Amino acid sequence: VRIPEWVAPQEATCMVNGVERALGWDGRYAVVGAVAARDEVTLTFPLTERKREADIQSQHFHMITRGNEVVDIYPRGQFSPLYQRDYYRDDRTRWKKAERFVSDEAIIW
Repeated sequence: VRIPEWVAPQEATCMVNGVERALGWDGRYAVVGAVAARDEVTLTFPLTERKREADIQSQHFHMITRGNEVVDIYPRGQFSPLYQRDYYRDDRTRWKKAERFVSDEAIIW
């Protein structure tokens, strides 16, 4: 499983069916080892905030990222404020219910 570059390998933990398991590493990939069909594998690592700066189209920006998401940026923009995402800064998962359609018939292309 590929682990993001902002996670230190020693910060990642693994559970298989509720039992802790040591991870192996191959570069940025966490190697869980053998698992069976229907095993539940959980990888956990901290999602920290980082301050970054960037020059984009001749303008300097100060950003706060959490994981791979920009959660705040300054300057925000005069007419269309950018990245007002305080809801990404807490530790609650935002679930969204979605209904999907799956056809009973095979589609021949």
